[in-house]
Amino acid sequence: MEPNLEASLREVVAFLARRGYRYAIIGGIALTQWGVVRATYDADIKVVAPDGDYGAAREALRSA
Repeated sequence: MEPNLEASLREVVAFLARRGYRYAIIGGIALTQWGVVRATYDADIKVVAPDGDYGAAREALRSA
């Protein structure tokens, strides 16, 4: 994984954890956990918003 991508992913995960959001890392990065190596230049994350309030979740992510 690209060093800058790893640093960014760690920052996003820390943000989501502080806010109490449940999330899953998906896409190319997640594939490496299954032994599938695939070059990727982005991080895909699925976020579950508390109480289904996706508007508030989007706003929090945009403000970060």
